Amino acid sequence: MSDAEGRAESRGWAVGIEFVGAVLVSAFIGWMIDRFAGTAPWGLIVLLVLGFAAGVRSALKASSQFDTDPRNDEKD
Repeated sequence: MSDAEGRAESRGWAVGIEFVGAVLVSAFIGWMIDRFAGTAPWGLIVLLVLGFAAGVRSALKASSQFDTDPRNDEKD
């Protein structure tokens, strides 16, 4: 595996973990709001959608930064 492939793989894992983390954290916060406010299931649903949107936005931002990184143009 070349250095560029290793960077791409590690960045891909980081983006995926960040996406899943955003969804899980927002879902947990929504569940907690529902539990204490008695609004089930709306807090969970709303924050789950917002977490998904935040994860997608973050992944797109990271991929655009990766596309503009000149080190990614290295050829073997």
